[in-house]
Amino acid sequence: MATDVFVHVGTDRYAAIDFGGEGPDILLVHQLASNAQAWAPLASALTRIGHVVAVDLRGHGLSRLPEDGPDRIAGDLPAVVRELGLTRPLVVLEQDEIIALSTDRLAGLGARGVAVTALSSCSRGEEARSEWSEQVGPDSLDVWHERFGLFASGTPEELEPYLERVVAMATDDWITDTVPSEQFRAYFRRHLDVQPDGWARLPRRGPIALALRYVEQQPHGLDLIDLYDGPLWMLPPEETLSPAEIEALVEYTAGRPDRELRLISGGPVIEGFDADELAAGLADMLAATETGE
Repeated sequence: MATDVFVHVGTDRYAAIDFGGEGPDILLVHQLASNAQAWAPLASALTRIGHVVAVDLRGHGLSRLPEDGPDRIAGDLPAVVRELGLTRPLVVLEQDEIIALSTDRLAGLGARGVAVTALSSCSRGEEARSEWSEQVGPDSLDVWHERFGLFASGTPEELEPYLERVVAMATDDWITDTVPSEQFRAYFRRHLDVQPDGWARLPRRGPIALALRYVEQQPHGLDLIDLYDGPLWMLPPEETLSPAEIEALVEYTAGRPDRELRLISGGPVIEGFDADELAAGLADMLAATETGE
């Protein structure tokens, strides 16, 4: 059963969802401008292979903390992991940008390995940077606001109409129309910071704009995932990649025991992934990293 849990790092309170399960610890980390609830549709399958916890990054979801700069968004994750009592977790990233936001490149997590379900690019150098900018660069903020109602705020009377509107927008959008409305309702509610005099949807636009500018200055694509010094598996949905991209990833992983590609079924958002296929890939990674193969 999913349970909200809260831990303190100094005076800061971080939130997570403990989905339960027994066995190796599995830490799920959402992408920028998302929250831990995004993983809920996959949780049932994942809890069959381990103990699953999804964290809200700083300034996201129920981790309602001052952002204090882009490096803080993921910077406290090692301390959060310790406070959650997780041991050598398998870390599953919704998007590779979290590696860019982690100044120690996730080394402080003490992870057995990292699995990435989406890559911003399968290229290197300026080509990879350009592809990232087209998908998730600073210009995307206006699109996100228009399509999904990000960065909104309003009066108490406007809260429920806003929620109904964004749920309807999401379920009608071609990218997310396969996701149940109940999931979106819970997901959007987790974003909302509700006060007696009004509400605001987290995260706030300013910190996200700064974070995207920070990520823009980092390596991208294969150059970025090279910076993680440990086992890293890529488990993207095959439908989201072109034949050329798949070929590039096959070539990248060839002959490298610390890198592996497993294609799964699903669409462009994690709520639409084939949960059983993702769980099977993660189970194989758990086995491989346990034995050191």
